[in-house]
Amino acid sequence: MMAVVLAALFFLSPPPGFAAQTDASPVATIAPEVLARGRWALLFVVIPGCPACEHAIRWLGKVQHAHPQIRFLLVAPSLTEELEAAASQLGLPLVVDEGGRMGAASGVRRAPTVVLVLDGRPRDRLDWPFTQDELALGFEELAAAPRQGPWQFLGSTISLGEARTLEGEPVNLDEFPRPLLVLFFNPLCPPCWDALPGLVELSEAIAVVLVVLAPHTLTGGDREKLRQTG
Repeated sequence: MMAVVLAALFFLSPPPGFAAQTDASPVATIAPEVLARGRWALLFVVIPGCPACEHAIRWLGKVQHAHPQIRFLLVAPSLTEELEAAASQLGLPLVVDEGGRMGAASGVRRAPTVVLVLDGRPRDRLDWPFTQDELALGFEELAAAPRQGPWQFLGSTISLGEARTLEGEPVNLDEFPRPLLVLFFNPLCPPCWDALPGLVELSEAIAVVLVVLAPHTLTGGDREKLRQTG
């Protein structure tokens, strides 16, 4: 059997400011789905011409290795030789934020600014002036912060809150047979739709519940496709 459940969980809505792929220096690409997973520390800088930015980069280099669970990223409005050299020295990816979309989405008004991101959502922001100790404390808090998303359900009891069927009926997972496979489905993810036929086949061997996140994004056609699978 396969059931389709709608759950209005906020954490898989598209993260603000990461609507398109971003070119990283020199050849890598950081896609929005990468920035939307895990713990990130984004340091917004302007180099040369910003002594405070140079201080912040040096501080970042001193503390980054103490937090292997955090991924660090330098962000600048333009690419300069000095900035690329600093990024290479620290082994950090460098993103050129042309037009300042990333900075604007994170509330950045000056450089340097550090934005701490957890699973695609800004959790904290350190505006200059900040100290090296404040920077280290921010990283410690980010490293210890509980993740919000399907990851938090690993090894624990799942609570879907106000979950309903496509017909609007309340859903209780305790009423489904065991073993039970619970899959989180993002309507804005094309591969998720491509996987539906395989899930239908799998449901012949094991009970499957497809939890549709951000159901407000579903079109009438989307709902009909899901009804055909359930």
